[in-house]
Amino acid sequence: MSKTLRVAVLGTASIARKNIAAIFLATDVTVVAVGSRKPEKARAYCEEVALPPDTVCCTYAECLTMPNVDAVYIPLPTTLHLEWVVKAAKAGKHVLCEKPVAVNLTELKTITEACKENNVVLMDGVMFMHHPRLSTLLSMVPPLKPLHVSSAFTFRGDDDFFKNNIRVNGGDPLGCLGDLGWYDIRIALAVFGYKLPTYASGVITEENEHGVPITMTCGLKWGDGRSTNFMCSFRMKTQQWVKIACETAHIDLDDFVIPNNETSAGIKVVKEEFVDEARRCESVSDLVEVENGKPQQTLMWEEFRRRVQEGESNGELSIEILTQLCIEGIMRSTREGGKEVEV
Repeated sequence: MSKTLRVAVLGTASIARKNIAAIFLATDVTVVAVGSRKPEKARAYCEEVALPPDTVCCTYAECLTMPNVDAVYIPLPTTLHLEWVVKAAKAGKHVLCEKPVAVNLTELKTITEACKENNVVLMDGVMFMHHPRLSTLLSMVPPLKPLHVSSAFTFRGDDDFFKNNIRVNGGDPLGCLGDLGWYDIRIALAVFGYKLPTYASGVITEENEHGVPITMTCGLKWGDGRSTNFMCSFRMKTQQWVKIACETAHIDLDDFVIPNNETSAGIKVVKEEFVDEARRCESVSDLVEVENGKPQQTLMWEEFRRRVQEGESNGELSIEILTQLCIEGIMRSTREGGKEVEV
């Protein structure tokens, strides 16, 4: 493989624009092809996102036969992930796939087995995982003894979103849980050392005519006093906060998915005490700013390149499978009236 990771983008989804712009800033990563069911659409798309004229525009299948393609980026509807990730793996192409990686655990296991059998790297597109703020946060948390993570990730879709977007029209049956809750689950898993929780619960407070979740409240418990609860929704105004409650303090992030600033992100540590016989509360906070030389989405692509070039394995219980197991438990709970179920 060449020093530069050569990527084919399968599809012309809007999220791909953000990733192509990120690749422009990445060291030793480049886009060499864009696939579409209609290659002429891919050509127009390449012009829109300022890819060079020699970028190959072809079908998805043709991208997989190109010898100068090392990896593919898959921003297709979730219902198509199984087909195209497996095909990419069999063609020897490494895969960065949008989340949720699969509709269910059975599909994800098929996907991960195909990647393992063909010795290719699989990584999901959770950008905040690659911001240096996360590693800083995870170094700060253990001494504070975290017990509970609360979070919310929501945005308010407009009429066009609810009529036409793949996240609500059947392209992703997991709806807000797969698109937004995936992040809430991931931050909790990170805080608690990527250990699988014991119990899950979930309630769909709104779904559409396709049975796709629009708003949900969910919970996970680790069976040792640690827990998380979160809300995800396509109906509410944008929020992306997380609060980590610890024995000795709490940690607040108000922008945990997409930082408010592309060059730095904050971690607020708060210590509060009741004083004057509990007539008032005294609060002391410390803001830790973590700088990043490049946007987190660019750092994600550079990390993907590193994993590919170093031949890093995903492992038997990958972080993608951990997240999907939590999703699976939560969805099973919704079918059982929201009662707590084993993960």
